[in-house]
Amino acid sequence: MLVGRMDAARARQTMEKLLAAVSGGSVEAVIVDITGTVAPDGEVVESLLAMARAVALLGAECVFVGISPDVAVSLTAVGVDLSKVTTRRDLRSGIDYARRRTASD
Repeated sequence: MLVGRMDAARARQTMEKLLAAVSGGSVEAVIVDITGTVAPDGEVVESLLAMARAVALLGAECVFVGISPDVAVSLTAVGVDLSKVTTRRDLRSGIDYARRRTASD
């Protein structure tokens, strides 16, 4: 869970730690909870999308949960393409999705 302000440096640091964990184990799904995150700037958005792509390259799936209405509006207003990123409304639905997804593999 990401708590607090998200900036580009923190996004990169989070990605490094996440990728180390994914590559070191049998991780099938990663849930990134951004509940409470204010509208991120373009660099943060790109870092989060890069994180999802990198996780996918390592054979796992990245699921973003807790996107607020304000963040959703901001992302769509600037044309961010989330079509290849799994999103769920909240942490509970993200966990349910990940369980179903990993149980079927």
